[in-house]
Amino acid sequence: MRRRRESTCSRLATNTIALNLLKLEQISGRRVISVDKAVAAARIELGPRIALVKHLS
Repeated sequence: MRRRRESTCSRLATNTIALNLLKLEQISGRRVISVDKAVAAARIELGPRIALVKHLS
């Protein structure tokens, strides 16, 4: 059971990116001025399936 949990965590970690607002703007090449714009910028093909964006407010 432990091996399965580690494997799941590893896959999740490789499919996740955490970045701040400035990095999101740099990576996406878009100006982010609202939550809607942040969602649109995070949906670009960065590789990871999950993008956690910090410092939106």
